[in-house]
Amino acid sequence: MEKRAQIGIQYSGFRFKSFSFREPVGVGENESFNFETSMAIRTANDRIIIGLMILVNRKSDGVTYARAETESLFLAKGLEQVEGKAGSINVPEDLLFTVISLAISTSRGALMVKGAGTFLEKMPMPIVDPQSFFQSNKSVSQ
Repeated sequence: MEKRAQIGIQYSGFRFKSFSFREPVGVGENESFNFETSMAIRTANDRIIIGLMILVNRKSDGVTYARAETESLFLAKGLEQVEGKAGSINVPEDLLFTVISLAISTSRGALMVKGAGTFLEKMPMPIVDPQSFFQSNKSVSQ
């Protein structure tokens, strides 16, 4: 019989590490902006920290008009320690996918709130496929 471990997870915190923007001049009705995102994942003892960087670039001039760095903190119980790496934990793939998805959606909503009253209000962060981050951070999981 396969041994199954009980895992507990809690979304424990969210913060903006940084946020800056400048209002672009002459934003037209059909103006386009690109959202570039990158992610970093850290683990320590019973914590999983998902850092997300969001850059908002205007297509017509290539200038970055907004930049946000967010961190989502998850507390996890029942995860195995990585051998030879004190404090690091193995995160199962399905759990990693879930915390990545939660961090992205929370950051999207926080960016909308933080950008209220600015050009960001009219251009919400598009839906991002968490799978793209999952593949690049797979080394965090078992």
